[in-house]
Amino acid sequence: MTISTSPLIVKNQGQTRGQVAHHNLALYFAGAYVITWLCWGLVALAAHQLITLPVPPNLLMLLGGLGPLLMAMALSAYEGGRAGVRGLLTQLLRWRVHPLWYVIALLFPLVGILITIALTRLAGAPPPPYPPLAQWLMIPAKFVFVVLLGGGL
Repeated sequence: MTISTSPLIVKNQGQTRGQVAHHNLALYFAGAYVITWLCWGLVALAAHQLITLPVPPNLLMLLGGLGPLLMAMALSAYEGGRAGVRGLLTQLLRWRVHPLWYVIALLFPLVGILITIALTRLAGAPPPPYPPLAQWLMIPAKFVFVVLLGGGL
């Protein structure tokens, strides 16, 4: 068995690169779904009081959200060891598009919310209740938490 330069490709003798890549891709998706839906399914069962959880539900929700990242790291570690994991994680720091697009991506949800509020007000509905100032001040911390821990990066 030889390891190629790609962190998720291992070439066994008798297998072509494409066969191995498809196998790893299928394994990645299956594993990511299993991790995510196992965690979230347990939370759903506990919410309907069908089971009791030995851990807080928020921890399982967080772990489920990290299912794709955990599976990518597991496959990278299996296929390429520490170098494979390092190669995968360094891709998070690569800027592949102009920084303006990152600003647009971060501001787009806020613009969507403001447009929705404006259209609702124009239709004659009362303004939505605004959260207290303390919650507004927590938005940057919550954003960092969601970006770093609440999603698959």
